[in-house]
Amino acid sequence: MHIQRRSAPYSVARRLWALPPWPGTPAQGPSQLDLQSRQLEGEGPSIGALVVEERNLRMNLERVSPLGCLATGPSAGRLSLGERCAVDLLFGPQRVRCVSAEVEAVYPGRVWLGFRGLEVQQARALADLGDQRATTLSHSGGAAEVVTDADRIRSMCHALTANHCQGVLHTADGQMRVRGLATRPGEDLAMLWEVSEEPREPSLLELRGPLSSFELPIRRHRFDGVLATDLPEWVARTRHRSWQRADVSGAEISFEHPLHRGLTVRAPLLNLSRGGVAFDAGSVEQSVPVGLQLRNASIRVGNRRCLALVEVRHATGVVRGARLQADDPVAWNDLVGGRQHPGTRLEDGSTEGLWELYVESNYFNLSGKSRQHFSTKRRDYRAAGKKLCRSPRLACKVVYTSRSGEYEAALTAARTYQHTWFGFHMAKRKGVSEDGVTAREVLRRIHLRTYEHVLDAPDTRWVLGYVQHLPGLHFPRMIHVAFPEYCLPTGQSCVVTFRALQLASTRAIRPLPGGYNVRPASSPDLAVIAGVIERERPRPYVEALDFTRERLSMSGIKADWSRAGMRRERQIFVASRGEQTLAALVVESASDGVHLYDLLDCARLFVLVAGGEDAFDALLEVAREWFLDQGKPHFIYLQENGELDAPAGRDQVDLGTADLTVLSADLLPDFLEQIWEATSKRPVTPSPASLE
Repeated sequence: MHIQRRSAPYSVARRLWALPPWPGTPAQGPSQLDLQSRQLEGEGPSIGALVVEERNLRMNLERVSPLGCLATGPSAGRLSLGERCAVDLLFGPQRVRCVSAEVEAVYPGRVWLGFRGLEVQQARALADLGDQRATTLSHSGGAAEVVTDADRIRSMCHALTANHCQGVLHTADGQMRVRGLATRPGEDLAMLWEVSEEPREPSLLELRGPLSSFELPIRRHRFDGVLATDLPEWVARTRHRSWQRADVSGAEISFEHPLHRGLTVRAPLLNLSRGGVAFDAGSVEQSVPVGLQLRNASIRVGNRRCLALVEVRHATGVVRGARLQADDPVAWNDLVGGRQHPGTRLEDGSTEGLWELYVESNYFNLSGKSRQHFSTKRRDYRAAGKKLCRSPRLACKVVYTSRSGEYEAALTAARTYQHTWFGFHMAKRKGVSEDGVTAREVLRRIHLRTYEHVLDAPDTRWVLGYVQHLPGLHFPRMIHVAFPEYCLPTGQSCVVTFRALQLASTRAIRPLPGGYNVRPASSPDLAVIAGVIERERPRPYVEALDFTRERLSMSGIKADWSRAGMRRERQIFVASRGEQTLAALVVESASDGVHLYDLLDCARLFVLVAGGEDAFDALLEVAREWFLDQGKPHFIYLQENGELDAPAGRDQVDLGTADLTVLSADLLPDFLEQIWEATSKRPVTPSPASLE
């Protein structure tokens, strides 16, 4: 195996389905809580019974709504995913007869049945019952982990205090509200919290982050106007949502009530996200139960309106949380992105401000380059940028501008493989922005908006990144390398070290070095190459870079780029001597101006049999010629085979070593929260008196 693999620097994140009981805590804390049981088995008594007519099965009802029901009991294991059945719902003397249902999710001892074709009377009965008993609909999303690594705990706790996260403090007298204030590095009682009065025997902190809730046990504390606690031995994090919410005022949602024909409901909007909204139903005379579907709901925010399909998912008092599917997703995401991340916007195709940002941020000085190296690329960059900005499913350019319109920071992402988005061209001016926003906050806003766009894009499965081994690149390494490394045990990420060498495009030397024969790969060759890559490279690498057997030609992404008026190419060659095929060359290119450092015009080499690396020089000669025919004056050889110090031949420029990172889209919500954590303000050392 030639690939340089990484080991996780933190303790392994134990996912929800594999969690043991929590670590033992002091007597005043929650001892041996079983997170898995609490999350999967539910709490509280059943609200009724469910009878599956054809199978003669009986289960307890935990939750019910016009959308479906959650049932528990030994019989749940006898139902299979996708099975259709007729059920009776029993609520004491009340009975909803013969409801058509389909099994949509199966958990240990539990089953979620989605209803099909409800009659109006049935829907109203279930809505009334659900409004009385249900507070949330069951779902299988989210993730949980118990973190025990000291460095990771320190980072998470600092983010919770620095961002003034709120929650509740459990004490011997019950609960009280708490808000984070600051972290004092090096102090014995390092975390400071705002509380209304001195707590008696505080035992546990429950805090809300942007996407997750956090539980921190308290061992030692002191109260001196503010509550000071020590860093915990463990932190339990449970992610509840995929999208960050933004509070709004002066906004409203209006819809025709599905269960009361002719009744138009208007309610104040409280917050919004890409995936949903929350609104205040307190002034609405008719109930808005969990499970209700609101078609053609109109959402007004400022002077903008959007139509959407809205499904009520949560009820907390008079507040209703709803999942949303906008009629115009681009317009909705633009509205939400501007509210959540002020100062950011999607670039509209004008690249003049971006070009000056690259100059003044020293982005053009990476890898030994200078501004002069890029002067000939400006025209192509402008042309490619306009096409990219017109294709939101193919690319996005997120910029942060100050009030005067000056470009402060930017980040680009493009779908360079069928299911993979590549983040690049990250640049930022030094220091605080013109309007006083800190550097960390600016970085947070452009990264969150970019990767929320990526997460929301159809068919996104992977995120790809390149991070150079350079001093001073702390933020990119902390985000784009440390997090994929942390996720290695899940099998949903990988980190591959490589050296980038820039080679000139020329006609190949004839005869080829070593006397090898190089030809385009045939169908049998492609099958062999795909098999070798699948064995030798990590699975995320294979999937993300379209090295699977069915996507090796990259025909899907080629067609997508072609529809946008751009080129994306791949060709594969093999080198042989006699009857034996020894090594393979994979060359790729993209339209001029897409990537200023030409990382999409690249070559990779693969050994097919022992000793195949001897044919690399011959294959690189063919690569030079192929790129010349593509109109490329040079290309990047990505040296991934371990020989990071090996020469690559003539006319080469060493651009240095870097890490290729791949992260599954399933982990993107956690990645967004990691960005939030990493961009928190630095720890401070305030005096307690200043925090009273």
